[in-house]
Order: sequence, then structure tokens, then C-alpha cells
Amino acid sequence: MGQSSQMKTTLEIPDKLFRKIKATAASSGSTIKQLVTEALEEKIFDLNTNSGENTWTNYFGTFNKKSELSDSKKMNELIKDEFSQIDLNTWK
Repeated sequence: MGQSSQMKTTLEIPDKLFRKIKATAASSGSTIKQLVTEALEEKIFDLNTNSGENTWTNYFGTFNKKSELSDSKKMNELIKDEFSQIDLNTWK
């Protein structure tokens, strides 16, 4: 692959999820940055595939609490709307 630019950002991740991300990265021999990047790329570029194989939920799990589930649905709809506006050809 060619050289690409990178954007730095700050994410607020619940402690329990962060510990799971850190453990998963360590057990797979990768970094947190690599794991999160791969999970986001998979989620973004595979929006229209529902095969269930190697989805981001395999790495990070799903929300279990009812209040979090409601927020999660709202957030997922907002994310889906935003990502539907992305031209994937510009990211290749």
C-alpha cells in the first residue's frame, strides 16, 4: 500500500471495553491502534455484508443493558446515515 495520511483523535471508551480491547490486542500480537483501525475498517467497508464473520462485535461485543441498547440503536442509525454518504472509492 502507498503512504497515507493519518488523523489523530480522542475517543472516550468505557473502562471495561478498553480492557477487552487491550487484552485482545495483546493476545493477537497487535497494538490497540492496529486492532481498532482494523475493526473500524471492517465495519465501514463491510456495511452491506451481514455474513457475521469477523465483525467488530466479535472483538468488542455488544451492549447488554436496556438503556445502553436504546442509545446504541440511536448511535448506530446516526453512524449508518453518515457512512452512507461516504464514497468508498475515494478511500481506496
